[in-house]
Amino acid sequence: MRQNGHTHTHTHTLHRERQRGDTSAWTQSHAPSKMTNRIFRTAKRRNISLMGGQTIKMGEACVIFDELGRSKMHYGPKRLWLRGQHTVQFVKKHVANGTQYLVITMQDGSRVHMNGPCHEFQNPAVHKSIEVKKQMQVQEGEAIVVYSEEGEANKKKVTREIVMGPRSFVPRSCEWVQTHEWHGPMGSNPGRHKAKQNKMSRLSLMQQNMEVEVKDVRSSDDCELTVRMIMFYRLTNIEQMLNTTQDPTGDLINAMCADVISRVAESTFETFVERSSELNDLSTFPALTKRAPAIGFEVVKVVYLGYVGNETMQRMHDTSITTRTRQKLQLEKRQQELLLEEYTLNKEQELSEKQRTLTQIQEEHQLALQEVEQAFNTDQELNAANLLREHKKMMDEEQSRKLDVLKENGVDLTRYMVAMKQAENYTGEAIRVVES
Repeated sequence: MRQNGHTHTHTHTLHRERQRGDTSAWTQSHAPSKMTNRIFRTAKRRNISLMGGQTIKMGEACVIFDELGRSKMHYGPKRLWLRGQHTVQFVKKHVANGTQYLVITMQDGSRVHMNGPCHEFQNPAVHKSIEVKKQMQVQEGEAIVVYSEEGEANKKKVTREIVMGPRSFVPRSCEWVQTHEWHGPMGSNPGRHKAKQNKMSRLSLMQQNMEVEVKDVRSSDDCELTVRMIMFYRLTNIEQMLNTTQDPTGDLINAMCADVISRVAESTFETFVERSSELNDLSTFPALTKRAPAIGFEVVKVVYLGYVGNETMQRMHDTSITTRTRQKLQLEKRQQELLLEEYTLNKEQELSEKQRTLTQIQEEHQLALQEVEQAFNTDQELNAANLLREHKKMMDEEQSRKLDVLKENGVDLTRYMVAMKQAENYTGEAIRVVES
């Protein structure tokens, strides 16, 4: 009987749904091939029944409204038996992974944040909406500005906190991250900037660069120019920046424009072109270097990219550049020729001096050789004379020893000397006879 009663109630419910134009229940009951592919039912499915059973699968949830409009949430796996008129509505499951969080807005307007991984079923009687949002990833060299509101309704106090990276940040329900709206490039022209063009939540503490075009700048001789610059800067003091300005890049651009306009206005066009290299020096930008530290920034350097003028002035300037270039090339050519002549004369003079030096060295060498040879001959003669004297001295000493020996042996030295003299004379005559 219970089975038949349930079947009759379910058929009656389908008939009432078709009369009201809601064919979802009838389609789901009479299209089994599609139902087999749908594992979980969503918030779009609503069943109205007077009496019967309802199965809630694991991973599903539904809210049941009775005839008085009261609701109750049921989570699967579960089997419900209903009596009377009830509306069964399956609710959507919102899932946040480890890098996400859920923002749950209640029907009374309050909000709850749930950090992932987590999930929540959206109960239409309690929840107005549930959003899945990504956690804010604050990288190294980045920071975010977080405001929080705490206290009673009439005495709420707003505080500010600077969160430095690297970290993942999930705001509480009473917190919000400030979105900064600064000057940013317009379209395809990076040098033209517009207010509130650059919107961001993360502040970079690394060095950045920004191209700036200063348009409609007039020189003292009434030439209209557009000066192109690049500024390298970085944020150094976030608290000071928040307390002093709402658009720091706009302040830096305005300060740079003021310095460039003042610089060009006090110079003629020719003077500006000749002294344009000074725009690469920070000392040329007093307003910029004064304003940057006042708003918590540091300007590292500036680079001059060039200028653009109107067609007539540009044509005149091109002609002037061509003339100056040709004259400069001619001057350089003549200078090179003179340098070549001077180099040739210097080399010839150096060669002549080297030749004179070599001749002098050769002459000095010959004189030195002659002196050495003369000294050598003189030394030879002296050595020969000394040898003769020594030899004679030795002979005399030997003769004296012989005479002493003969005297000791009783020989008459006078007779001996006469005999020796006669022998020498005889020997000399014999030698002369033989030679002749």
